[in-house]
Amino acid sequence: MEVRTPVSNQQARTLAAAGIGGVLLLWCAVSYGGLISTIILPSPTDVLAAFPVLHFEEALVRSALASLYRVGMGFLLSGLVAIPLGLLMGTFPAVKHVIAPLVVHLASPGCSLTGQVFGARQNEIYLYSQPRQVRSVHREAGWSARSIHEHAIPSMRQFLTGPEDSSQAIGWDPI
Repeated sequence: MEVRTPVSNQQARTLAAAGIGGVLLLWCAVSYGGLISTIILPSPTDVLAAFPVLHFEEALVRSALASLYRVGMGFLLSGLVAIPLGLLMGTFPAVKHVIAPLVVHLASPGCSLTGQVFGARQNEIYLYSQPRQVRSVHREAGWSARSIHEHAIPSMRQFLTGPEDSSQAIGWDPI
């Protein structure tokens, strides 16, 4: 093999099959060899035996689709925030100078902050408190838009936070 040498279609198929086969062989060796507990890594035969039950009785496909939906919505929401913010930073240098240093620090290898929510206002950087669950409502039959409207929201109303602008939520003028 040489660097940047084109690979034929036959070679590409062979390499792909070898990669998949190698992962399966490693899985078999580790699970059947007892190197890792079956609780952490079940054997291929355990997975195949559990598949019909998971598929037909535990709604495997529905759960997988729900997970894909959540991941997709996460990407969509992050894009809805990041793209306009990027356009604002590119269009208005003042916005860039407020936000860019914080973003650069948070993306640096030396930053050990995770799961924090920061804000920026003119020359200030502020940290928001972590969101915590304040109320839970359960319904055995599941939820519909109507039952949420009629039951869930009314039972949570006293715990809701009103929409405030920064002047109402922050008790001081921008520095």
